[in-house]
Amino acid sequence: MASLKIKPIKFYLKRLLVSSADEVELKKKLALEVSVLKVDRNTISIVLNLKLRLEEENFGMTVTYAVDFHVSDAEDANFVVSDETLDSQFMKVNAPAIAYPYLRAFVSTVCINAGFKPSILPAVNFQAMYNMQKQARENSGDSVGDQENGPIKIE
Repeated sequence: MASLKIKPIKFYLKRLLVSSADEVELKKKLALEVSVLKVDRNTISIVLNLKLRLEEENFGMTVTYAVDFHVSDAEDANFVVSDETLDSQFMKVNAPAIAYPYLRAFVSTVCINAGFKPSILPAVNFQAMYNMQKQARENSGDSVGDQENGPIKIE
């Protein structure tokens, strides 16, 4: 698995809900959850769930955005996405880092087209998120394998 290659093949909106800020249940300005799903034998989907609350604009947004990637291995012509592939740091860090800028651009465009100031989402360090959640699991005594395939979250 050392020679995994991913190529984005599809970018799409799965869900968009625009509302007033008070309709978005959120303690902070934004929350992001990232999931890695297997679509077929050589395709994974990075699903980004975002909640955004802009109090000053009385504007809220809930977005589910996905990017599908073709996954291959230069050393294995018969490569098939496995649970091990989905659980890999590569899929939890690199693939979301590729997908996230497309979500950022989408959110900014929706805000502008809705007549609000553009909301520029902050850059996200997916490596740091991954490391923090891995450390939290280890400190809590949970088996890393039991929760490794869960979503990565920031709030």
